[in-house]
Amino acid sequence: MVFETWEEKTQKPFAFIKDHVLLQQATLLGAAVEVCRNKLTDEVVYTTKAEGKFQYKTENDKADFEYVSVAFSTNDPEIA
Repeated sequence: MVFETWEEKTQKPFAFIKDHVLLQQATLLGAAVEVCRNKLTDEVVYTTKAEGKFQYKTENDKADFEYVSVAFSTNDPEIA
C-alpha cells in the first residue's frame, strides 16, 4: 500500500464534501477561500518546527510579575 504525502492530499478534492450537512448554509465559501489564501503565504506555511515553537513561546510565555504571587507557609520557627 502506498501512502500519499500531505502535499499530494492537498491537491485532491475532499470526496465527502458533497454530503456535508452544513453545505447548504455555506454561502460564502469562495470569499473564505480568498481570505485564507491571502493569509497563508510561503513565509507562514514554510517554517520549521523549531521556529514555530520559538515563536509560540515568545508570544505566549509571558507573565506580569505585578500579579504573580506564591503562597508560602511553614511550621518551622527558624524560617518564620
